[in-house]
Amino acid sequence: MDALILYALFVGIIIGLYYAMMAVGLNLVFGVLKIINLAHGDFIMLAAYLAFWLYFLFGISPLLSLLVVVPVFFLVGVLLYYTMVKGLLKKKDIETTSIVAFFGLSIAIESAAALGFGNSYRSLPLNFLPLTYVDFLGFSLSVVLLFVAAISIIVLFLLFYYLNRTKGGLSVRAMMSDEETARAFGLNVNRIYATTIGLGIAVTAVAGVFSPYLLGAIYPSEGGLITIIAFSVIIIGSLGNPAATVIGGLVYGVIINIMDIYSPGWGNAVTFIILVIIILIRPNGLVGGRVREI
Repeated sequence: MDALILYALFVGIIIGLYYAMMAVGLNLVFGVLKIINLAHGDFIMLAAYLAFWLYFLFGISPLLSLLVVVPVFFLVGVLLYYTMVKGLLKKKDIETTSIVAFFGLSIAIESAAALGFGNSYRSLPLNFLPLTYVDFLGFSLSVVLLFVAAISIIVLFLLFYYLNRTKGGLSVRAMMSDEETARAFGLNVNRIYATTIGLGIAVTAVAGVFSPYLLGAIYPSEGGLITIIAFSVIIIGSLGNPAATVIGGLVYGVIINIMDIYSPGWGNAVTFIILVIIILIRPNGLVGGRVREI
């Protein structure tokens, strides 16, 4: 295996870790509440704008802006549950109803962002970290890229630690595995649902803060494409299985990076073709097995 392929694989894994962080909140919410959040990418866009304005107005670096962005979007998620999602859960066909509702929310968010922020492309500074590069197999790797990968690992670790090692996380897992039994044991369903959406959107917001470094400039209509990418990642792994999102992110990142190196412009097309093949061969994703379980 030559050095270029090894480099492509390594960078693909780095990028894939970010894609996993970007999509895991979407998969968590679907796994627990069985709703399809088509506004997922729009929350990433809003988090990116919040980080941008915190830097532009107050000089707060993207890293420090997480101290503001994460709590704000957690509260946004909780508010979203009590104002919108709680009512959706009473509908007979939750998944179909949620598609319509969140599609409308996506359009509303993008329209409001366009009116409020304009359609100009914006970005965050690269110099919040040293603008240096490290050598890998004779190629240069940006320190910023490695830093975002490290943030992704930390966020994913903390999320899965919460789900597997804390009382609140075990309650979420119980709801995901067997909702009726969890209700029978007296779990506070509304609190679990609200916390799940808040946590899912908070993790999504972290991905939003660093999206300019992996996805490009910030603009109001980017949410739709980001949502498609996130759904691709979780379908490749396993829909409804948050842990499998890591596998989906790594596979997506490696494929898209190899294609961008060897055949620029064909990355998304080939990735979506592979996605269709995976759906046809393994409808539950590469991890397979039971859906909506961790």
